[in-house]
Amino acid sequence: MDRRLDWPKAPEFWVSALAELTNRGVTDVLIVVCDGLKGLPDAVEATWPQATIQTCVLHLLHAPSRYVLWQDKTRVLTELKNIYNAPASTQPNQRSPIPKPV
Repeated sequence: MDRRLDWPKAPEFWVSALAELTNRGVTDVLIVVCDGLKGLPDAVEATWPQATIQTCVLHLLHAPSRYVLWQDKTRVLTELKNIYNAPASTQPNQRSPIPKPV
């Protein structure tokens, strides 16, 4: 593709980039992994409606760190990593009832 790396990543960019891929013969896309770039999910859905859009796991792990105190980041990111690396369960989660306010 003849796209410059410093081209603005506006929604129009993604529409034209995916149209170019389609014109080059890409017809069947099952999954697109992205990092939440503005306009990309909408462009993917318009171009390949059957495609599943998945946010990159690294971005899922690091996005919450913006809201965590710096001294807690290592602990929180370790716990999030454990959650994302946990095996899939076929049983529904057994949650404790939510305590009633006092």
